[in-house]
Amino acid sequence: MRVALARAAAGRSLPPEDVGAGILAILHATELASDGSAASAVWTALEAAEPGDAELRDRFLALAEADDPLSEAHAQPALWIGLEGAILRRFGTRRRRARHGERPSLRTLFWSRLDAAERREIRALCRKRAHSHGRRVRRGGQADWRLTTALPLLAGLFMRLTGWRQADDLLPYARRGHFIGFCTAALAPLGPHRSLTATALSRRWETAVKARRAEAREPWMG
Repeated sequence: MRVALARAAAGRSLPPEDVGAGILAILHATELASDGSAASAVWTALEAAEPGDAELRDRFLALAEADDPLSEAHAQPALWIGLEGAILRRFGTRRRRARHGERPSLRTLFWSRLDAAERREIRALCRKRAHSHGRRVRRGGQADWRLTTALPLLAGLFMRLTGWRQADDLLPYARRGHFIGFCTAALAPLGPHRSLTATALSRRWETAVKARRAEAREPWMG
């Protein structure tokens, strides 16, 4: 890891920051590792009580076939959270135009008031959410969101250590590049896993960078 940092620093002397402590802080902050504290134990227990991707996949599939998916979602917070955002994105602009500014949500939509086409869309959204969770199960990516959160934090640490002066989304995502090499070494203590290989981390960082750039190009709709 120090070799990758030294090469990326291009001859500059590295600051005396404790690299290991910085990495450990990121792993704790993203819950990729536990610091052994009571607070960490509480959060771990709370997370364990939450339904996993396999269960959410099955719940959303059942929701798609329910007589009234909206009422069923009301009774299950995990499904409510997953469906609320999807409904807002799918019905947002259309219903604001039709209902004079009404913001669509599970609180303002009632199954009995939807037409056949809208009901089909709601069921399709449930199946889409099920498919999304099913993909995560097949990838074995239980820590997917943690890795996605950890990479920008590792980028910030890498930039401080090497003196990188440009935006973090300009850090190369090349599999053999210095930054991906640093991330691979930093996450190696978590154990061998296909999501922690240089190729997987390179693809994840590339996806994150391209998504951020695409979002920056979109006009602000305030």
